Amino acid sequence: MKNNSCLLVSLLLCLSNLLMIPSIGVCGVSYKVGSDTTNVKRFGAKGDGITDDSKALQEGINFARLHNTILFIPAGVYIVSKTNFKGKPFCLLLEGNNHIAGAGAQSIIRLQANQENFARMFQAIDNAVRDITIDNISLDGNYLNNMKPPNPQNKPLPFEQNGLLFLDGTSNVVIRNCSFLNACGDGITIRGSSRAPDSILIFDNSFMKCQREGIGLGSGYRNVSIIGCYFEDMDDDCIHSEPSSGIIENVYIGGNFFVYTKRCGAITTCGWNENNPGKNYVIELNYQQNGSINFTRSKQVVFYNNMINNVLVPRNPTIYAAYTVNDITVSNNIIKQNGGACFYMATVGARQISDIMIRDNLLIAISPNQEYIGKFSGINNLTIVSNHLLTDKVNIGIHLQASSSISKDTIRNNFIENAKEGVRFSSVKEEYKIVDCAIVGNNAKGAVTPLNVLISKKVLLATGSNMQRNTAPEDFLVRISKNPVLSGVRNTSYYLQPLANSQGNIVDLGKLLNAGGNPKKDFFLTGDILIKDQQQNGAGRIKFFVKLKFDYKQGGYKIDKEREGAVLMNAGIDKYNLGTSCILKDNKLIFSIKGNSSSVYNIASVNSTYFSL
Repeated sequence: MKNNSCLLVSLLLCLSNLLMIPSIGVCGVSYKVGSDTTNVKRFGAKGDGITDDSKALQEGINFARLHNTILFIPAGVYIVSKTNFKGKPFCLLLEGNNHIAGAGAQSIIRLQANQENFARMFQAIDNAVRDITIDNISLDGNYLNNMKPPNPQNKPLPFEQNGLLFLDGTSNVVIRNCSFLNACGDGITIRGSSRAPDSILIFDNSFMKCQREGIGLGSGYRNVSIIGCYFEDMDDDCIHSEPSSGIIENVYIGGNFFVYTKRCGAITTCGWNENNPGKNYVIELNYQQNGSINFTRSKQVVFYNNMINNVLVPRNPTIYAAYTVNDITVSNNIIKQNGGACFYMATVGARQISDIMIRDNLLIAISPNQEYIGKFSGINNLTIVSNHLLTDKVNIGIHLQASSSISKDTIRNNFIENAKEGVRFSSVKEEYKIVDCAIVGNNAKGAVTPLNVLISKKVLLATGSNMQRNTAPEDFLVRISKNPVLSGVRNTSYYLQPLANSQGNIVDLGKLLNAGGNPKKDFFLTGDILIKDQQQNGAGRIKFFVKLKFDYKQGGYKIDKEREGAVLMNAGIDKYNLGTSCILKDNKLIFSIKGNSSSVYNIASVNSTYFSL
């Protein structure tokens, strides 16, 4: 579980049991606490892990709302249980104009044992609810003590509606520096039954052991940013968006860390049906370990500069798309896969996939028994260009298949290493039309069959396609938009800024960190490390991702997360067993090589960029 860096809270006992707190530091967010702050102890909350504090917490929430103050929850374990209000079951009600703050991981709100379904910890149920901020608190769903009776297979199951934070039609929401633990349902649920939620900012939170999604996004919503969060051991997706009504618009998912999901994947962006698509997503600068990406019924998605390492627990495929999907760009990512495909995109029935761009990615498949690295079936206007596919005798590098009539598909200038077949082009039925398709300029190194065209020349020539053309259909363009302006909350625009290239293995961050401001910003660094062998021959590169966080207790920056990339090596050099590690010392980031052959190589230079919260 990640650590939250916060100031210690000094408590002064005043008359009438009112606890006044001089200041609270919320991971870079500071605010004075006095007349504008109310301590929940004032209302009789015990925080002893035994007493049911539901009534006291609700009274505190109501008082702080009406008096425009922050409700402060000191360190302790506060037990809550389900109530009913206007026929809506929940534990604690948020009606807008709420700001709830704790003292960090020590401020815990825990669901009482043996609760029935729909015991949602916090709920906002009115579509007019606006302006909710929750920070620096741990919400614990206590799922091991809130299971359904055993089913016929004698397996206890969680009550899936016992989520921790349920927002229905709510706007202008900030959730930061919180932990969402042990939920029977979702950590956070955002939906709009009759009004689309708008302007939701979720950053620097932890989600662990949720029995459904970490964050579930349902029905229509717009302008949601999920930034710098940590997800581990989800039973379902870490982030799952699937509107049953309305249209999902403007979602930014950046700088997150995903570690192992039991059944599904890291991110699912999809629509409930063709009339309710998810669209306008930017997904970038995330690190994913052992999970998949699902683009079912998605539109206008940019998946850029992410790192996926599916080696320990393989997922097949890593990136999946089906049904009506269009306008998707997947570029500049590193995907490392063991025992599965990197891509599988397929038209299902009459729901045609179209306008897909896959470019400048590094795809590593290290299982010799895998059929293909990427399979693309029944897609119109597909462009696969300038990718590097590195494998250990996978049967097929790229498989382009006409499972229906297709047009304007291009596979161009890819480097495919060690696949038995570089590119395969096939058709399920000969009567399917193949119009204006091209496979040109690819280098299938080490392949027995660089290009295997299983379609008759008669069919290709009759429809204007051939495998010898020197030009390809013009690439379609996808606007790479940054995350939207969050009206009424905060304008969060993250642009990668360059740092000066460093010679050797040390990156001097003194000027950057000293300019971090007060309160200190969090910084995300990403870039390439150039590796050379003992003869100073260029051997390849390693992509890295590091998050730096200011530690208020120690008075300096520390490495909050270190994310190892994959390696691109020349032939004859160890391809899979090199990585990097780094330390931060005297405002200098010092990299070193780790792996089976680390003694053979050295770091020649580091090229890095950064963005900040």
